Amino acid sequence: MHTYLDPAVLSKLKTMELRARIIVEGALIGIHRSPYHGFSTEFKDHRNYQAGDELKRIDWKVYARSNKFYTKQFEEESNLNVYIVLDGSASMKYTSTTLSKFEYASYLAASLSWLFMKQKDAVGLAIFDEKLSVFQPPATTKSHLARLMKILDESKPSNNTKIVSNIDTLLAQIKKRSLIIILSDLLIPTADIVKAVKNISARGNEVIIFHILDDSEYKLKINESIILKDIETEAEISVTPTLKSSYEKELNKCIDLYKKTFRSRNVDYLLIRTSEPLENALIYYLAKHKQK
Repeated sequence: MHTYLDPAVLSKLKTMELRARIIVEGALIGIHRSPYHGFSTEFKDHRNYQAGDELKRIDWKVYARSNKFYTKQFEEESNLNVYIVLDGSASMKYTSTTLSKFEYASYLAASLSWLFMKQKDAVGLAIFDEKLSVFQPPATTKSHLARLMKILDESKPSNNTKIVSNIDTLLAQIKKRSLIIILSDLLIPTADIVKAVKNISARGNEVIIFHILDDSEYKLKINESIILKDIETEAEISVTPTLKSSYEKELNKCIDLYKKTFRSRNVDYLLIRTSEPLENALIYYLAKHKQK
């Protein structure tokens, strides 16, 4: 798919909201259909009156012309609560390209926020590392959107990652069934990821996971022995070219486990690399949503 704007151009735009809007527009070009259809209270169509329909929905002007009863149908106004959960741990600042994983995830979080709020959904934001460092409850106002954009623009990744306790803290704040979108490199013990997702979905919430990796994490590009340093723990390990295939095998094994486990719980999972157009992730969401 053609990139609407490459990351280098996006990073130079003045505001996060402008980046978000342009990314969404790029997604709309890709999917060839507006996502806003079906998310307003504007008049949609007529249908034949059926027993039990509210009398106030009868279109009396149509009755006067046709002597038949028709009721007005309106687009349903969405009252969805969306929580965007962003991994703000130190590993997310890694990059081998234009954008770090955290910058990429922040742009995506901003785009999702902009999209959902244009659909009249209430959007909340949570950023976590060792603790839940940011929590903004869902709202739909313009001032709230501006606040989310400012937070996303100014936040920096740091510290280690603890997902289970942070998700439990978040869930304690959620009073109704919601859509929870997690953006993370998932460089966390697999068992912790699975447990956190199970805790979310067990309460009836819908979950979407965007697994964000740098290209060099997905495919190791080493031709000689090197020392790799863990950004979070500062632990060092020697890696040789012979370990490349073993690493990639383990990574693919982990990804397959996520796919299988999440599919069994009706959790949407998308692996996306920071070299991919940001609009790809939005197109994925819009396509999935259109099927439901």
